[in-house]
Amino acid sequence: MSSASGSNHIKTVAIVGASGRIGSAFTDALLATGKHTVTCLRHAGSKGEVPSGARTAIVDYSSHASLVDALKGQDFLIITLGVRAPQELHGQIVAAAAEAGVSYVMPNVFGSDIENERLVKDSPWLQGGVAKCKDVKDKGMKYVCLVCGFWYEWVSLSPAT
Repeated sequence: MSSASGSNHIKTVAIVGASGRIGSAFTDALLATGKHTVTCLRHAGSKGEVPSGARTAIVDYSSHASLVDALKGQDFLIITLGVRAPQELHGQIVAAAAEAGVSYVMPNVFGSDIENERLVKDSPWLQGGVAKCKDVKDKGMKYVCLVCGFWYEWVSLSPAT
């Protein structure tokens, strides 16, 4: 990604799940750098709040065209779907990202190192993560994974009182 000034960094980032615990943390951190334009994809009727300073793109997750349109011009896509999201949704988002020309995707893969074959062999959860990364790669994009431990969603981000 080269800009007119010759710098080489990611400028535009789209986030699915920006009103959730992990997605909002990503959004806040990216906005704090002042180096990124962050667009949060939301479905119509969503009651979740998008962090201040982020753009919002209302999408119909059942519409490929809606997703492609929202992802055009994005350098990087972060997917932080909740555990109750339909299984097929991740693949639909990745397919739209590929068509929209997104270069990098952080798939909805959180937990242990998916490149550690011994861990993956014993974990259906990690095997699913490997499949999501393969899907991104097979569609011509690069992926980045967050290795953070399995119970990320249940840890309080606020200090104990």
